Amino acid sequence: MTHPTIGWAIWHIPLFFYRPGYASMDAAGIAGWVLNLLTGAVLLSWLYNESRGNILVVAVFHAAVDVAFTSDPPSQLVLNIMGLLITIWGVSVLIIAGPRYLSLSGKMISTPESELSSELLLRSRKESSTDKVDRDSHGNS
Repeated sequence: MTHPTIGWAIWHIPLFFYRPGYASMDAAGIAGWVLNLLTGAVLLSWLYNESRGNILVVAVFHAAVDVAFTSDPPSQLVLNIMGLLITIWGVSVLIIAGPRYLSLSGKMISTPESELSSELLLRSRKESSTDKVDRDSHGNS
């Protein structure tokens, strides 16, 4: 379990005092819930990075999950299936995308400004290497 997941679990503890679905969880249910928090964190990180740092995408996803898990479902089975699907999705992202898409150090979030800066930097490097080739060819003639 990662440190952010522990913090996130502590943050959500009050749910166990007033939401019937949470209050009735046994040890296996709580273990599944913590695993779901971990895979939810993977999904939130992936959504943030893949949306180029768009916090609205992350907030809408988190809000949708909150509404789904804190509403009164027709049965506990519905909540279990939703949790399972989120867990499968998170594990799939982890396997397919890999860690490089889950941290800022692994993948630079590109914005229109950073794309322009990168393009200008590449163009500048290309021009300086062309100038060097021209100087070398003129100096050797």
